[in-house]
Amino acid sequence: MKAEEVIPATHRLEHSGMTRNEAEAVVGEFQKVVAPLATKEDLSELGQSLRSEMKSMEESLRSNMNSMESSMATKVDLANMEVRLFRSLLAAMLGVGALALAILRFFPPP
Repeated sequence: MKAEEVIPATHRLEHSGMTRNEAEAVVGEFQKVVAPLATKEDLSELGQSLRSEMKSMEESLRSNMNSMESSMATKVDLANMEVRLFRSLLAAMLGVGALALAILRFFPPP
């Protein structure tokens, strides 16, 4: 509450039925409560600090995303190698099975 607002506030309280001392006491209490609240300068400083914090968080998030992308690329490469290995093993097993059937066809068991 600014100084120029104190006198009109006191007069309004007086017109509502308070004595001058009571009105001044109430306005004084309001001033004690309002005084520590943030000013425009405090808010602009807070805004600047929040902007810098957001910028650093964005940079950190970008670096984390890049590391996750490289990690996922490595995992995808590993999964592709596993699929190729499984296909090779499956082809080898089918080849062995086909060879066994061909041998059994020409040389049936007694």
